[in-house]
Amino acid sequence: MDSIVELVKRNEQLLLENAEALNDEEVEQEDIDEYLKIQGATKEELSAFENQFQIKRLEPLLILCFYS
Repeated sequence: MDSIVELVKRNEQLLLENAEALNDEEVEQEDIDEYLKIQGATKEELSAFENQFQIKRLEPLLILCFYS
């Protein structure tokens, strides 16, 4: 499963490195810094979502949700 997390991280890095070419506009460092600060849902929020909709995440998805 670590290989999936590494692929996600690599894709994220490639996106940041090539954002200007993909978007046809200049990307400022502050925009990149703001993107990197974005936090996902907490474990408690995800658990509340599971309970509300009576679902259970699969372990591989759980790993991806909390990679750092």
